[in-house]
Amino acid sequence: MRRTPVPLMTGAVRAELVTAVQVFPRGQLWDISPIGACLVVRDFIDELLEGALVTVRLICESSHQSLEVQGQARWSHPELRSTFLGIHFAEGSLRQGQFLESYLDPHWAD
Repeated sequence: MRRTPVPLMTGAVRAELVTAVQVFPRGQLWDISPIGACLVVRDFIDELLEGALVTVRLICESSHQSLEVQGQARWSHPELRSTFLGIHFAEGSLRQGQFLESYLDPHWAD
């Protein structure tokens, strides 16, 4: 499955990660595919286990549209004061018509 990077310099898509015990509000969408996403959360997350159920809120900074998806943590990698997280969408893929659709096109920036 092809993963498409999201433009970080513009702060295009903010991400909030909600676990069973905590909310991590300072995240950003790093890349996305139809079945999952990579987030970078600006906190050190050490208690999130592979397979943990999470809710991801994605907010488009320019249009203020938002989307909430359920998912499962597949991997995590701490990096200094941030954590990269691989999330697999629980429904299998994003629904059509979401604001993230344009980022799924590998040529979105052309």
